[in-house]
Amino acid sequence: MDHRVRRATRLVARDFDYYQEESMRLIRFVTAAITVVVALTQFGCGKSDGDQYLGKWTRVNGQDYNEIVISKNGSGNDFYVSHQEDQYNDDGSKVGTITRQQPATVVDGKMIVSAAIQYAMTIDKSTGHLVTPGSEFVRAK
Repeated sequence: MDHRVRRATRLVARDFDYYQEESMRLIRFVTAAITVVVALTQFGCGKSDGDQYLGKWTRVNGQDYNEIVISKNGSGNDFYVSHQEDQYNDDGSKVGTITRQQPATVVDGKMIVSAAIQYAMTIDKSTGHLVTPGSEFVRAK
């Protein structure tokens, strides 16, 4: 009988070692998976195509607004394109200005602005100018 008890004890100890080994493997796998996810997340937080558009732009030709400001809306691919419009009363005299914001996103390197009529803006690689339909802007200094 003593022999059977010792044998059963050895079997239980061997099973315990097996499950302890499996638990350690699982912990190592989960740790490695979390490390990979964190690394990919950190590398994915680099600059986006839209970051080249950020800042204040001044019109150099065309008939658009004198200045536009492009800013991020959160941390994704969402932006605001802001400009100021003059406000007039009924007799035509200027009474002030109002700032308008239009949402925008970047698709294939082009900034798509959602206005009454959607339009695209691009940066001319040769001049660095921001080009919109009918106007051209230079980055303000």
